Amino acid sequence: MRKALLPVESDDAGFTLIELTMAMAGVSLVMVMMIAMMGAVTRVDNDTTNEKEVLDNLRFTRLLLEREIREADVVFADSNDFRLHIWSDADGDDTLDADENIVWTPAYEGGGVFRLQRRDGAGNTLLDDSLLVLPADGSPLFGYDSPPPGTGRVTLTLESEFRLGNSTAARNLVSQVSLRNSKNAGGTGP
Repeated sequence: MRKALLPVESDDAGFTLIELTMAMAGVSLVMVMMIAMMGAVTRVDNDTTNEKEVLDNLRFTRLLLEREIREADVVFADSNDFRLHIWSDADGDDTLDADENIVWTPAYEGGGVFRLQRRDGAGNTLLDDSLLVLPADGSPLFGYDSPPPGTGRVTLTLESEFRLGNSTAARNLVSQVSLRNSKNAGGTGP
């Protein structure tokens, strides 16, 4: 005997192939959008990190220079827009010792970039970590309220560039520093 094939009725209605395909397409679209957003967030985070690092280095350089200028006794006459030559009488003996004769100059790295280099008469050298560029507005690196050796205030203009997305941005710090221990009134120092 043959049994007749009768449709089986069930309360379990499953998903059709079209419904599954549509659900997978929707999930895929959400995933693509999330990946794109994560890429944008990562780029913004990298840019922010680069800018913070540049500003931290500029601030450190500025603080180092400000301290030396503030404690300086004399700004020598051979100082100019790109050279700061000072005497800081660290031991208070009114005698210019080799390690108290300090010169700050740019040490060029190539491509318009430089680091500030500190040398003293004793042969000690310090190369700052900040990669600097010449100020875009044409300001001198070191400015003076009156020509050295009669200056009592030095203006620092530090500028650095960093990557911002596919372009380059610059940040600068300008600071005016007065010499506390200035013996420049007579103009010659010891």
